[in-house]
Amino acid sequence: MWSLGIFKIITIMIKKTNLFCILPSYINHEGHEASFVQCYQKLKNNNVFFIVPKTNRVKNSPPFCKVLKNKKSDFYFTKIVQEILFFFLNISSINKVIEQKGKNQKNIVYLDGASIFILLSIFFLHNKKKIFFIYYIRSIYYKHTRDCLLFLIMKSFRFFFYKFKIVTDSLKLKKYIEKKITEKLTVLPIPHTNFKKITKFTNFSKINIFCPGAFRKDKYGNNFNLFLKKNDDVKYNLIVSKNFINKNKKTKTTYFNNLDKQNYFKTFAKSDFVLLPYEKKEYSLKTSGIFVESIVFGKIPIVTAGTWMSEELSAYNLNDLIVINWNDFELSALIKKVKNNLFYKKFKNMQNIYYNLHNQRNFINKFSEIVEK
Repeated sequence: MWSLGIFKIITIMIKKTNLFCILPSYINHEGHEASFVQCYQKLKNNNVFFIVPKTNRVKNSPPFCKVLKNKKSDFYFTKIVQEILFFFLNISSINKVIEQKGKNQKNIVYLDGASIFILLSIFFLHNKKKIFFIYYIRSIYYKHTRDCLLFLIMKSFRFFFYKFKIVTDSLKLKKYIEKKITEKLTVLPIPHTNFKKITKFTNFSKINIFCPGAFRKDKYGNNFNLFLKKNDDVKYNLIVSKNFINKNKKTKTTYFNNLDKQNYFKTFAKSDFVLLPYEKKEYSLKTSGIFVESIVFGKIPIVTAGTWMSEELSAYNLNDLIVINWNDFELSALIKKVKNNLFYKKFKNMQNIYYNLHNQRNFINKFSEIVEK
């Protein structure tokens, strides 16, 4: 009897947890998406199964196949009704994978970012009371009409799942959501800084201003145009997406197109400032991986007041980098301020804290604690 009991205990201990990662937007192995996928793949004592919708991409795309560790999932979408199809049809595919891979074991269903349609489909999972559900929400639109429905869905988790956890990536978003749904959230580090930090500023003799990422309206809209107009007499090299057409002939412009990881870091390394004139409305409760990277890289970010980024800078007394009115912002005045030793010390302090906090190791450790509870 004793030996039988010990055998059962050992059998339970060696059984791995099945983590089913539903990743709606993870369709390649470049950019910030790759950081998260790498973290999930490094989780110890777990079987990790990625379930990724085949959206807006070639069926046999090598980057997509590289992400999957199990068989290709049977997800087929049309461009127009992809979310509706996911809601009505593809939940059966998820159920099938869980039933095949997760018999008699601890099963965790993890949803990393999703539209409301995809989030609603989770309620059609089989055996919800036996599943530990984790929902990772990284952005929300402040006072947006969709908020009411989103908060209602999150409140209903407790009635459909025996055990669930909501996680996010900022203290500001955590506090905002907790007030709305009266559930405790966990904050995860941002795992994009898996590289060595740069500890010295350049001499600012030739100023390079980097505008990373996709050229979207919420990132490079009105604020960006006001910056260019106000500072057209300052000599600098603007590094920007090829989708932008610079009408100001005085400003030297270098264009890039879909930077891979190596060239992305090279461009960062030769930059002095990282221009992030993001709209307050969209980024009040939304984090920025590029912002975190710029701090760790030792590159000076310039951000909009009222955003998550501005609150982070303010916490380290770096208010000179926060722009209240882009129509009045003078780059030449900021250049003089950042050459000051006091500014460098404050920035260096923030850089050290970010470097030790926002990395893959911390993300994996924190996420593992949630999974193993």
